[in-house]
Amino acid sequence: MSLTPEIILHKTQIKAGKGETVASVAKRYKISPNIVAEWNKTTAAASFKPGQQVVLFLPARAKTKPGANASQIAKKPPTKSAPVAKVNIAKR
Repeated sequence: MSLTPEIILHKTQIKAGKGETVASVAKRYKISPNIVAEWNKTTAAASFKPGQQVVLFLPARAKTKPGANASQIAKKPPTKSAPVAKVNIAKR
């Protein structure tokens, strides 16, 4: 039994820009190029056409209002402000 938190991924589609490659998209989203290639049924060395839909599975983001601080976010159960503050400090 694993005690690590489960990361929920959501399917996202973006439009490829001019000169965009599997590797450049993977680098932007900090994902392995092999995984991006697999999701898009192509190779890690492939290029996308401008405007082509690129499929990504990204972690869900917490929904917060702009400018919200740890104590405001913690008012929504079951989160407490101390863990939220620790995560925010760790990301700096």
